[in-house]
Amino acid sequence: MQGLRASCLFVRNAEFARRSGTGSVLLSSIRACLVYRSDAPQPHKLLHTAFTAFVVVADAIQVDVQEWWALCDALVVNYGYVSDKIKELRVVSEQISIVCERLGVCVTRYLRAFIGIVTHVLESGICVAELQHVAAEQVTALAKACPQRVCVYVPSVVAALARAWDSADNSSGADKLRDEIHRALASLRETDADAVSRAVRSLQTARPGHFDTW
Repeated sequence: MQGLRASCLFVRNAEFARRSGTGSVLLSSIRACLVYRSDAPQPHKLLHTAFTAFVVVADAIQVDVQEWWALCDALVVNYGYVSDKIKELRVVSEQISIVCERLGVCVTRYLRAFIGIVTHVLESGICVAELQHVAAEQVTALAKACPQRVCVYVPSVVAALARAWDSADNSSGADKLRDEIHRALASLRETDADAVSRAVRSLQTARPGHFDTW
């Protein structure tokens, strides 16, 4: 973990890191750390530090799309290991908005996988409101990055947001979560207002009065 943190300090001189090639060497080493290690003393902290180091170094040396796709690959692989672990699942989920910011529409390649991650978090009984809030933020990020493609997933995403909305009834942070759900719905409406309206009407018909603010 100390080595990963040192990598972030080393690339403060971004120009030197780029021209000397040391940034690329560091990134290659960091890439090998982008995997969940259950035997680590604090697996979620190690995973978070590795992802953070990758982003810092990649930004400093201005990597191409393929390197960010490598990070996306790591997210998908790690999700398979941590889907039932709250702390680690949060670490993985938070990275989605980061790669959306860097890749923009190029994140479409991983859209299906990322939608699967966020809907799992929103629907899962193990997830607390704070983590579901993170997942709702990722919905907004994905909608902004891939507006022409995310509309395909509107029914499943709206259904997942509804599950999170329901679970907020008995949890702390309910107001904050519901505010974020409203923002996610607004971002989805910008991609396909008709599809969102149909999904919301279906929910309102099934449960009158429960989703009136949607």
